[in-house]
Amino acid sequence: MESLSRRDLLRLAALGAAIPAAGALAGPAAALPRANRGITSLKALGKSVDGTLLLPGNAAFAAKAQPWDTYADFGPPAGVLQAKNAGDVAKGISFARTTRTPLAARSGGHNYAGYSTTPGLLISVGTMRYVRVNAKKRLVTVGAGAQLGNIYNALAAHGLMISAGTCPTVGVAGNVLGGGFGLSSRKYGLLADNLVSARLVLADGRVVVASAKRNPDLYWALRGGGGGNFGIATQFTFRAQPVGPLAAFKFQYPWAQGRAAFDAWQQMISTMSANLTTASALLNNAPGTTNPDAMGVQVYGLYHGTAADLAAQLQPLIAAAGPPPMQTLKDMSFMEQVFFFGNCSDLTSCQNAPVGDAKPLDYYVKSTYAQNPYPSQAVETLFGAVEQWPGTSQNCMIESFSYGGYVNSIAPNATAFPHRDQLFCTQAAAFFGPTDSPAVRQAAVDWLTALNSSMTPYNSGGAYINYIDGNQTNWEQAYYGANLPRLKKVKRKYDPTNLFAFEQAIPT
Repeated sequence: MESLSRRDLLRLAALGAAIPAAGALAGPAAALPRANRGITSLKALGKSVDGTLLLPGNAAFAAKAQPWDTYADFGPPAGVLQAKNAGDVAKGISFARTTRTPLAARSGGHNYAGYSTTPGLLISVGTMRYVRVNAKKRLVTVGAGAQLGNIYNALAAHGLMISAGTCPTVGVAGNVLGGGFGLSSRKYGLLADNLVSARLVLADGRVVVASAKRNPDLYWALRGGGGGNFGIATQFTFRAQPVGPLAAFKFQYPWAQGRAAFDAWQQMISTMSANLTTASALLNNAPGTTNPDAMGVQVYGLYHGTAADLAAQLQPLIAAAGPPPMQTLKDMSFMEQVFFFGNCSDLTSCQNAPVGDAKPLDYYVKSTYAQNPYPSQAVETLFGAVEQWPGTSQNCMIESFSYGGYVNSIAPNATAFPHRDQLFCTQAAAFFGPTDSPAVRQAAVDWLTALNSSMTPYNSGGAYINYIDGNQTNWEQAYYGANLPRLKKVKRKYDPTNLFAFEQAIPT
């Protein structure tokens, strides 16, 4: 019989079919902790935890059940366990195993492929948002549900920072477990490169710590192995760095200058200072048009140094593409640049206060890597595709991020994150609105698929797991490369019954 995909299983569950949890298909269950045995109903689970169990009909259920990216929403879940601590997580895991209920974990809910949603039990660590800074040791310990914006704000008060993503609403767990690239990565590495230790609840309910000295194989796997594969994380400790002077820039080019700007950007990556991390973005805000007013190219980045020095670094770009008609280039504090790149003015506007939950978006993403600058024919293919955007009520974007520097100084097998020899990483995105018909949405998805195929000869074949794509072909190799066999070994050791299974989970 042909095996069922995760989507098939979820559809069956939504129709009320009796299906076993993924872990029950893999072999005999490991012994459950004695204290957690006997929880066989959601009602009993809700009474046993320190946190809150939300069920359909509860006023807060809909908001907490919905992911940040609604494109791949496999819910609504049967219940949302807002775990207060590791003990709550262990009880939720044990309930799922005992009752053979599908299970998913969520930090910020930004999983592009919907793997932080489920029709079963959703265990949310989003209420674990504490941030504890040890300024003397330059360490920060955070709950797995802490959002990057809140971590940045707490560290900035001590003149410290971590190198992580630019979106303030991203949950720290998913970010670090997939690598965690950001605009300081060429200077200080990925967030995973600065992980000191992690606390994890395993499939059998045990709480373990992973670090260089404790469970080092698990520690290796957690630094780029992707979220949801080995257990549910509840806490992380990171090395922090002193902030120092910072300068940020955004150059906005009209379409007529766009090709030259993009080519100059990719050519400068290999020679620019490791203090500078940059990105380019190709945009089309209108369907199927070559109207130059609807399209544009943006080049932006963060520099660890002064604005005067940054201006000197950008001279090759300006010489090749010309002065940008619209530009920002100035010195900024750490939090000023957080808001600048987060397109918000403060944490309230970034994170939809009071509870810090992100406003949902609806979009589909594919990612690629390039080891070398694109030749002219590849640049023309890329720009030609943007000009032929079929359109939705929103826009399309092709955004690329410079690698090198600290990121590429680490061996591909030193952590589970293998992409240490790339020039840049690209995410191509199609955004949707509530008025877009299924046909319009499908045309946009087909456009992305065709774009990805047309660029295949110029890309390295890799993909970034934090831009996870449910339709990614050869995803095991694309995400993990030569690190896959070692990741499988760690998976078999810490999740032998494959309880933490989803369509693109590390296979056992």
